[in-house]
Amino acid sequence: MDALKDSLAAAANVSALLDTAFSPQQPAGPSDSNSSPSSISFIAFADASVAAVHVPPTLHSPASPSHPLVPAVAPLHNVNVGVQPGSRLAVVGAQGAGKTSLCFALLKMVPLASGDISFDGQSVHLFDTDSISRLFSYVPSSPTVLVASIASNIAFSRDTASQAQVERAAVAVGADAWIRALPDSYNTMIGDGSGVLLTRSQMMQVLLARALASDSSVVVVDDSLAVLDESVVAAVLSALQ
Repeated sequence: MDALKDSLAAAANVSALLDTAFSPQQPAGPSDSNSSPSSISFIAFADASVAAVHVPPTLHSPASPSHPLVPAVAPLHNVNVGVQPGSRLAVVGAQGAGKTSLCFALLKMVPLASGDISFDGQSVHLFDTDSISRLFSYVPSSPTVLVASIASNIAFSRDTASQAQVERAAVAVGADAWIRALPDSYNTMIGDGSGVLLTRSQMMQVLLARALASDSSVVVVDDSLAVLDESVVAAVLSALQ
């Protein structure tokens, strides 16, 4: 359990990709996003490598000047692994080992230096960032929430999500009880400078619920479970099956 809490890349549901200091990598050739699949089953890394990327100190989030949007990306060399449909893959390693690099490469947030990543046999290079954002939900290691209600935060990645779906996602990640204890329950406003301030653990639960409420095929959780209690981690892992 501790190893899974330290780092997890999970296959299962994507919220919109985070704004980052990197420019999203677009396909090298023509791509018709309308013809991209609505879901994927098998993910394969074939000798995938990522070069080290260092974020200039001037590239900071306007809302939080002391925290860069994207940390320096560690190099990753010749990764070969396949993720079967319905399975979970945990990637465990020390800080700086390249776990986040693996996530960023999967989501086309950084380019591959060599090798390839494929989705059901199609190279990642054939997918534009809109397609990637529909197929994947990404839960970053540094949680941030929208200045909006908790319900709106959870439903952010899926406009058609009903209140019942929002609440089921919150229950799945162990957040329903504390949400209902807030002044306006799911309608409570949260976010910097407005409404109720959440703990880091609570913000992470909101983001995990958002991922579960989305209609994406795959959930990528980047070192996001370490701040959660073991009982919550167990519930999240069960929900990701």
